[in-house]
Amino acid sequence: MPKLINKKPDINSRIGKYFIARNQGKTKTEASITAGYPSPTHSTRIEQTRTYQAIKQYYRDELLRQITLQDIAKEQIKNILQDSDRSAKNKAIEMALNRIEPNIE
Repeated sequence: MPKLINKKPDINSRIGKYFIARNQGKTKTEASITAGYPSPTHSTRIEQTRTYQAIKQYYRDELLRQITLQDIAKEQIKNILQDSDRSAKNKAIEMALNRIEPNIE
């Protein structure tokens, strides 16, 4: 079995552009087109590649290096307790409930 080389993921690659587009809220098809893939129908294969998984892990690690889960939870609690933006409050409540009691069907 060949030895795998670990290197910093390249977000300027097509897979990196796809990852960024997905994080911006685009659908898989839109993200494929944005990233420059010739066919928008192979997004599942893109997400299963080692490169995509490495970018995803790198993003998670970098995010946790700059902000803790406790900080994120505190901000979400602030959003739930505020009354000025009802839609943001409802979304924060929905996200919290999905984390606390996920609907497993």
